[in-house]
Amino acid sequence: MRPAAPAAILALALLAGCSDPGSAVGFNEKDPAARFRATRQAAQTNDKDSIPALALLAGCSDPGSAVGFNEKDPAARFRATRQAAQTNDKDSIPALIQRLESDDPAERMLAIHTLNRLTGQTLGYDHAAPRDDRDVAIGRWADWYNQQQQPLPQKADK
Repeated sequence: MRPAAPAAILALALLAGCSDPGSAVGFNEKDPAARFRATRQAAQTNDKDSIPALALLAGCSDPGSAVGFNEKDPAARFRATRQAAQTNDKDSIPALIQRLESDDPAERMLAIHTLNRLTGQTLGYDHAAPRDDRDVAIGRWADWYNQQQQPLPQKADK
């Protein structure tokens, strides 16, 4: 898996409409400048755990709206992924494996980062790899999960 580049993290901040001056720092701050400082700090330290929060900021959506892996709104799926990472929700692993099939590279990246956080492994999955390579790695994830638990549910819509 490719590491998150500091430039990519800062690009997410710009998508979120953040600006700079001030002293508060935090992704949940109301002040856009505080969110920018949190983003800059994540970029400077290459904090990959901040990627889901940054994706939500870039989505420009209401943080209190829908959350779910099968929602049509990508921001709702990003929130579900973030929630799974924050709560160490291992029950979300099947849904995260399904999200590896998404047509959206950002969604695939968030899913594999969360799976890595929950399981400590990527099984060779690279969100930016060609489709055929991703499919092989998704097969490894399905096999891994089936060995751990019960069979995966049917594929989710992309």
